[in-house]
Amino acid sequence: MRERREDIPILADTFARQTAERYHLPDRGVGQSALRRLVEYRWPGNVRELRNAIERAAILAEGKELTAEDLPKSSRRALRNRRTGRR
Repeated sequence: MRERREDIPILADTFARQTAERYHLPDRGVGQSALRRLVEYRWPGNVRELRNAIERAAILAEGKELTAEDLPKSSRRALRNRRTGRR
């Protein structure tokens, strides 16, 4: 996924819709703040990690769309560390 970042929004939206259908949840779109985070993240776990992150966010989210704050803390922390140069 690191080489195909343009696929991340499509995959995220697909995973969010699949999760909503599977668990009978509202079909929340993936908001711009979440998309920015998802595209910036390095995805060491590749597509499987993205699917897990979206599923978790879709299940726990309370708003009308998934936001950056709905994403797992591990990916948010990794992005902060990347921006500040920490590991």
